[in-house]
Amino acid sequence: MDFEEKLKKELTDAPVTLPDSLSKENIAHMAQNAPQEILPMKRGRRHPVLRDFAYAVAALILLIALGTGIDVGYRFFYNQRLERQVQTVAEKTVEPDDPYASVRQAVLTQYLESRADQRRKSSFFAEDLFGWGIKYAVGGLGAAADVDAEFGAASDQNAAAAHSETNVQVKGVDEADIVKTDGRYIYYGSGTEIRVVDASDPARMRQTGLIRLPAGNVSLEGLYLTGKRVVAVFSGLTQEREDGGAEIFTGCAIYDLTDPAAPKEVYQYSVDGSFTDSRVVDNRLLLVSGFSVPYYAYNEEDVAEACEALSGACIPGYRVNGGEKTQLPAEDIVLPRDGDCDTFAIATLIDLSAPSDTPETVSVLAGASKIWCGRENLYITAYSYWHGTDSPDYTIEKFRFADGVFQRVGEGAADGWEFSENSYNMDEYNGYFRIAMNASDGAAVYVFNEKMERVGYLGGIAPGEQIYGVRFDGDRAYLVTFYQTDPLFTIDLSDPKEPKLLGDLEIPGYSAYLHPVADGLMVGVGADGTQDGLNGGAKVSLYDVSDPENPVELDVWTRPNAWADSDPHAFVSLGNGMFSVNVDTYDQDAFIALFRVEGNTLRQIGQYAFLSGRSQRAVFIEQTVFAVNDMGLLAYDGATAERVGRFSFYESGNYGYGDDVIDY
Repeated sequence: MDFEEKLKKELTDAPVTLPDSLSKENIAHMAQNAPQEILPMKRGRRHPVLRDFAYAVAALILLIALGTGIDVGYRFFYNQRLERQVQTVAEKTVEPDDPYASVRQAVLTQYLESRADQRRKSSFFAEDLFGWGIKYAVGGLGAAADVDAEFGAASDQNAAAAHSETNVQVKGVDEADIVKTDGRYIYYGSGTEIRVVDASDPARMRQTGLIRLPAGNVSLEGLYLTGKRVVAVFSGLTQEREDGGAEIFTGCAIYDLTDPAAPKEVYQYSVDGSFTDSRVVDNRLLLVSGFSVPYYAYNEEDVAEACEALSGACIPGYRVNGGEKTQLPAEDIVLPRDGDCDTFAIATLIDLSAPSDTPETVSVLAGASKIWCGRENLYITAYSYWHGTDSPDYTIEKFRFADGVFQRVGEGAADGWEFSENSYNMDEYNGYFRIAMNASDGAAVYVFNEKMERVGYLGGIAPGEQIYGVRFDGDRAYLVTFYQTDPLFTIDLSDPKEPKLLGDLEIPGYSAYLHPVADGLMVGVGADGTQDGLNGGAKVSLYDVSDPENPVELDVWTRPNAWADSDPHAFVSLGNGMFSVNVDTYDQDAFIALFRVEGNTLRQIGQYAFLSGRSQRAVFIEQTVFAVNDMGLLAYDGATAERVGRFSFYESGNYGYGDDVIDY
């Protein structure tokens, strides 16, 4: 007897009480009161076709009424069965003294709910039609704590630097990127390798070292430089699960660069889950992953056996230096009170100067989509796709990692959806967390206090349009939406409880990345257009936002048949009003456009091509500009734009590529 036959038998034998809506009297009453005609004809006669149609409609209404009653009754029985099943499974598969008992209980409940969803949706009157569903509340571990205020600010360099650095959202919070430099060496990572190139003599660049990531099916997500060490952050996939499925993990490896010609691995860490993001604050790495419980691997018809297997595979773990997997400490796993998610958000804190065999972790069964990180607080966002429609569409989990603690603070909720992979739609300022999202009635901005209680909201911005760019700057926010033209909105957040729309500017095209360059001045990088929409060109704008009620586009730079890279890491701020933007063209050419803001004008002062016509990153060391991509480096004199050096990763002797020489 299969699972469904067992279930039907138990439902038939189950001692349950019918709801009033399924009584014979109610069903008869619905049938008697169903409409019998649609339109009366003149002279009191009914047209035969309309009469037959009316009968058909009446029959359909009766069928719906009966079907609804049957469907509701089936769901009622099924929910009764599910509640008993959850209790039975918990008793059989979860030991009371197991420190992970509450976690296993929550996961098994989600699994059984998912089976209930599948069964309900396969019935004649599906859940999507009538909106019926079930929802279970799972008790939480840990409580929200009061914390000190922590702020984030727009990042910019106020003076010319000896070498460029990765463009970051929050000053003092480093972000991983594929290219880093310490002023002498350029570190470029791609796939499973990190190349170390000595750029001290641009005319004679040479590769001094090659770092290969840990063995296995791994891929670099980004790298950091800290002192004499490089940190590689990667994602990976193995086939080590007992059920034969793939094990997805996120990891990091630390390499000592005392001898650049022979980088040495000194530490390796991996944790369950797909890579979400990372940050480095005060020489500590914050690594965030999302571990999805592998329900799909346990769909056996014997539910008891499936639950037993699932309870043994639902606790995420980590490895240090390739050793045996260790489960995350039970006390570090939090279950939200209204949780209905099947993904653990896992945050790991690693001291890069003295990494531990037992790094600090905090995990919440709440999902992991994006992060925002300041000097003291970390926020992890996630969508809620699971059972029922009464749960928030979007959750924000807050963690504190300052003052020797690493703990969950609380959770906030918002309605809407994100618009990009970066974190610039989020910010923290004077203890308040702000987030901009797309919503059904237009763009919206939410404001939360330190306990993640929603205290402010501004919605209905540009109905029918989508957000393309956001920048928070102190008590101001700047939003770019787009449909055919680009409205730049300025928002006042000086009173967090009463956000106000101050002004807007409508111009062709849109800006996907916004960057403050001076007091009252902001640069926008995006696409050019006309009053009727986009025209296929790249665009860089200079905005005057000193009067927030009347923002002005002071100057523009455009390039037809091209697009400007709006990735924040492709934007390089050099101070003194100088910055660079990467531009790709439809002619397979790519270049670095170097600009200087001079008063109210935007002037291009340099242009530097990439190898093979594909842009990735610009690196500046003293007066030299390096165009870096996966083919190699080109070095230019920053003042004259004359090429002074070239280095190809694919030439003979450049570590690991044989004797194949590629010339350009």
